[in-house]
Order: sequence, then structure tokens, then C-alpha cells
Amino acid sequence: LKAEITKAAETSQDAAAKEASISKEMTESIDAKARDEVKALEAEKEMMKAEILKLQAGTTELKRAVELLTMTAKEKIATSTASEKTAAELLMEETNKGTRFVAKTSAGSEGNPWGSLKESTLKGRTKIQLTAYLEERNIDVTGMKKADLVNKIINL
Repeated sequence: LKAEITKAAETSQDAAAKEASISKEMTESIDAKARDEVKALEAEKEMMKAEILKLQAGTTELKRAVELLTMTAKEKIATSTASEKTAAELLMEETNKGTRFVAKTSAGSEGNPWGSLKESTLKGRTKIQLTAYLEERNIDVTGMKKADLVNKIINL
């Protein structure tokens, strides 16, 4: 009986040793996998840092380009000597090209210089020109056709 108890105790100790060995191997295996995963994550983190640096450099370049374009545009505006003319002035210049005299307009046409033009002359203008002329006089032209615009100018 003592021999059996001793044998059972030894078997129990062997089983406990095997269990401890297996547990240790599993822990080492899990630790190795965790280390590999940590290394992979650290490598990915470094790649992301590099990408962020590239994007920041690109952003800096874009900011410089915008600043340069803004400065160039401001310089062009500052050095621009061309005066801006209204649509009415442009049309009158175009209408009077080649004419050596300027017809006097009636007192009522001062607010509507195109009103004294012939209907055919107005019809020769683009819809955009007619629209711009009426909008300068704060007249709503929404949904109007070209013929409506011409009639509106004549009846101002």
C-alpha cells in the first residue's frame, strides 16, 4: 500500500510538472505572439508618422502657393490702371464707335441711356449685356427672356 501511495504521489508530481511545463510553454508562446504583434504595431506607427510628415510638408507647400497667388493677385489689382466701366458705358462706346458726333440725349434718358437706342440695336446685344444693364439699375430680371429684357429697357 505504501508503494502504491508513493507511486501515486510520484505520478501526481509528474502530472503537476507536466502541467507546469505546458503552462510555461503556453505563456512563452503567448508572450512571443504579443511581442511580434507589438513590433508590427510599432512598425505601423512609424510608417504613419512618416506619412503625417509628408502630408504636413505638402500642406506647407500648398500654403506657400496660396500665399504667392494671393500676393500676385493683390499686386495685379494694385497695379491695374484700367477703370471699370458699367455695361451701359461699354454699350455706348460700342454703339458710338466710328461715329464722330455724340447725339444729345433728352433729360429723361440720363437714368436710362439705352432707352434712347433703337429696338434693333438692343436686340443686337447679348442677353448677358441686357441683364447686366438692368441689374445695375436694381431691376429683377429673374426668368425674363431676351425679348422681355429689351421691352423692359425701352419702357424704363
